Amino acid sequence: ALQLDPFSPINQYYKGAIYYQQEQYSKAVHHFKKTLSLEPHFTFAYLLMGGSLILMGRAEEALALFKNMPPTGEADLSSLGGQTLAHAMLKNEQQTEYGIVQLRQKLQSDLMGRALFFLILIYTASGKYEEALNLLEEGVKHRVPTLILIEYEPLLKPLRSLERFQKALKVILGEPADFALPSKKYQTSTLKEED
Repeated sequence: ALQLDPFSPINQYYKGAIYYQQEQYSKAVHHFKKTLSLEPHFTFAYLLMGGSLILMGRAEEALALFKNMPPTGEADLSSLGGQTLAHAMLKNEQQTEYGIVQLRQKLQSDLMGRALFFLILIYTASGKYEEALNLLEEGVKHRVPTLILIEYEPLLKPLRSLERFQKALKVILGEPADFALPSKKYQTSTLKEED
């Protein structure tokens, strides 16, 4: 049997991520805590642990977690995005709006993809589905790579049944026809052999 290294932060993170996607948030939090005990600067573990806490109804804890994240530099919007998401869940309108303004400013930078993803989460958490879908469609137009994550993001569950979300998801993931094999089959290799 395959034995995974219990002291690997990557292994602990992946276990947590699987539980997160399966909506088993208590188990996810357990593995994200282990991840962070092994690697305190593991940004994605903070994000998914915070998401788990929010989905468990523990937004105050998530807010504290995001506020206490180790600094990761200007290029990382994790603390800002996470705090704004937690404020949205807590109905702290002033703090939510402040975070939204900060994230919207990043839409005109190299951080567009990360800012866009957080804004979609925040608007969804705030019940502003129209704004979330508008941003999602804008992201599709700009081919933002991080949008591939929307399919399994539990925080976006309220959008999943909406037709606009489903259309955007199809474009992001591609229709099955997009992956069809070419109709012509080669009889010989098209690569030149080396002498």
